[in-house]
Amino acid sequence: LARVTLVSSVTVGEDASGEDVTMHGVTPGSYLGWDASLDRLTVAGLLQVEGQAAITGALSVGGTVQANSGLQVFGTATVRDGGLIVGSQGAGQTVRFFGETVGTFMQWDGDELSVLGSASFDGPTTVTGAFSVVDASSTFIVDTPDMSITSDVDILGGLAITGEVQVDGDAAVDGDLTLGTSSSARTLLVHGASTNSFEYDGPAGTLFVGGDMTVSGTAHAITGSIAAAGDVAVTGALTTTGAATLGSTLDVASG
Repeated sequence: LARVTLVSSVTVGEDASGEDVTMHGVTPGSYLGWDASLDRLTVAGLLQVEGQAAITGALSVGGTVQANSGLQVFGTATVRDGGLIVGSQGAGQTVRFFGETVGTFMQWDGDELSVLGSASFDGPTTVTGAFSVVDASSTFIVDTPDMSITSDVDILGGLAITGEVQVDGDAAVDGDLTLGTSSSARTLLVHGASTNSFEYDGPAGTLFVGGDMTVSGTAHAITGSIAAAGDVAVTGALTTTGAATLGSTLDVASG
């Protein structure tokens, strides 16, 4: 078959009466095909979009999708056997996934992942930058055996942890903090500037303070054991029904 050069537009079939078109590649099995009976375009190879692309129907990908500019999908996008690559090293692009509730979405913007809504992690996760949850009505759920955060954590909403989370930076939670469940207790360990630490052993139900401990309020009831290596200062009433081990002094201002 000789080479054919076209210098004008090409129309195959007509509206509501189309024809199939197939363009083969150099690699065996690779082709671009339009199936008129299914109204479907198939790319058996690499699809690379250099400009803007808008898809209003379903997108099914068996290989890799690489978008170097904007890619909008208004239907369903399925990536089966390959991966989804957006941008390139040093030239990232923004990716946004909208939720069913108005105003909720997950967005990757260059170097930052934002989740406006509740977030749940149930696999190993590593965060090497700052992590923030800024919606007070949202809940960040960690249900994974291993999550490591090497920078600061700032959570305005609730935080529920049923797995293990290690934070090497500062952590601020302005909502409820829940560790484990009623049937699966967890341990909270906070290291100090020196070798001292603060530890609540959930399975054992014990609290250990490696330094000084100050409790402010009107009344405090401790039903388990407490151990403190330094001074303990309480400004309200203190009631203990378990064992108390103090490495230094106990100062109760009232009660």
